[in-house]
Amino acid sequence: MGERLRPRGRPGLPGALSGGVGCAYHVRYAIRTVAGQIIGSIGLHPRIGAGGLEVGYWVRTSATRHGHATHAAALVTAAALRVDGVTHAEIRHDRANQISERIPRRLGYRHVETVTRDRDAPGESGTAFHWRMAVEDYPGSVAARLVAAETGRPEQRSAFAPP
Repeated sequence: MGERLRPRGRPGLPGALSGGVGCAYHVRYAIRTVAGQIIGSIGLHPRIGAGGLEVGYWVRTSATRHGHATHAAALVTAAALRVDGVTHAEIRHDRANQISERIPRRLGYRHVETVTRDRDAPGESGTAFHWRMAVEDYPGSVAARLVAAETGRPEQRSAFAPP
């Protein structure tokens, strides 16, 4: 099934992410294979309104369908929901991106909205799906179980400040 991500990271951020860039609420990390090859990027973005952080990601086409983005999204979801004042994390994607749709479904995000928007690329449909993970839903989610398996401990809510 492809290489698992290397457990790297910074104190306070569980798991397989490295190279955090940004301020306390807008960060990006490289997604790497066990061998250290950069295959994508994931980040937290404060563009969805009060109390929320958006999880955004991309993975090189040759590395899709191996669980890399799902694994990274679980780790970043844990980090997002540990930020003081954050009540939820969201993943948003175009309806045409069926591979991206699998990620929030697998992690236990809940579909909360379908919106019409401008197309940003030729392959997009112009319809976006919004998925949400609330702080109170996280402990029983697949995302929480993946992070606990990675770190060997369940996640606790606490102040989190990326580098």
